[in-house]
Amino acid sequence: MSASRFHLGLPFNAFQRAALLLTLYAFCLTGFAQVQPFDPVVEATLIHDDNLGRAAEAGDVRGDTAARLAVTAGDARMIARDWLLSYGGSAQVQHWFEYDHFDRAELRAQIALRYRFGLGHRAPNLTASLAGGPSFGAAPGSDGLAGQAGLQFSHRLSDEWRYGFSATAERADTDNSFYAVTARGVGAELDYLPFQEWKFSLSLRQRRGDVLSFARPPAPWRTNSAYLASVPVVPAPDFFNEPLYAYTLEADTGAVTVSAAWAFAPKTSLALSFDYADTRRDGLRYLNRTISLGLARRF
Repeated sequence: MSASRFHLGLPFNAFQRAALLLTLYAFCLTGFAQVQPFDPVVEATLIHDDNLGRAAEAGDVRGDTAARLAVTAGDARMIARDWLLSYGGSAQVQHWFEYDHFDRAELRAQIALRYRFGLGHRAPNLTASLAGGPSFGAAPGSDGLAGQAGLQFSHRLSDEWRYGFSATAERADTDNSFYAVTARGVGAELDYLPFQEWKFSLSLRQRRGDVLSFARPPAPWRTNSAYLASVPVVPAPDFFNEPLYAYTLEADTGAVTVSAAWAFAPKTSLALSFDYADTRRDGLRYLNRTISLGLARRF
């Protein structure tokens, strides 16, 4: 599905239009929160990815640092004794300092229904969620619509320990089908909360779906399998300002994330995380190490 209907006729490129929409969205939310209980959260994050283009060969690896601004807001209401309905919206814009063809922005609406098995804050619960909306990319043809469906089980064993399991499905339809994504995944998470102000988390994820990768002329691996021989490869000189090639393929990604969050002031927290992802398909392997530092403020 094309996202051209979201261009609004403004004299900017897609990324600039999305950044403008995000600014207006944030302004409206923070003002509207004075009369409605939406409690908007504004988060500013620095991110460093050491293999932004998912290159398989060491000579093709390019890392970069990005700044991301995100705004979320929502509300929730009990619709029965054990049922909680939550809804809201989010917007985010992400800019890479060197390789800005990877810049993206998105607007999303989201809704979730939670069922709690029993009474008390330690009772296990099951949540089904849906989220989706327009997505804007700096690369020509990467605008589109993106959505995600999820199912999550969570249980707090004690005041200090909590665990959960999740399953997700995602899809992005873009103006140029080369950037379209379909994926599904499962995950597990363990949280440790030794004090009211601190939270430490460990999460494991397994994903099967489309990934975009960049390399120098990648002919050798095309003989690894019949599937890789059929993968379209196109020149992509603009992404890294040098003659690399781009290709999209379906692959398996295993990832582990460790993080720490510190609520150092009322309604304000700082989070640091490290993510290690290992993506493989028919002899190809891409490694990504990502570090992020975020500051969040609830209004």
